[in-house]
Amino acid sequence: MSDENDNVVDLAAFRKEKEEAEAEKLRLEQEAEDLEEIEEFIDSIPTPAELKKMTKAKLVELAEELGIEIDAKKKKADIVEEIGSKRS
Repeated sequence: MSDENDNVVDLAAFRKEKEEAEAEKLRLEQEAEDLEEIEEFIDSIPTPAELKKMTKAKLVELAEELGIEIDAKKKKADIVEEIGSKRS
């Protein structure tokens, strides 16, 4: 009878460990997806050289598209720097 109880306890512990491992796997997969989205966002921001070639109006528009709050009254160079800082 003791062996049977040990097997039941071992099975319960195994199931719990399996559930925890599956939950950890799902967490890691979600984290990998989140990281990929962040990398895609960063890659979507033009390089500093590309930003400098854009008009001030296009820079303000780009910032809005990227969800970056920009004061449109700032100088173009300041806007370029602010958007570029989000790339790093």
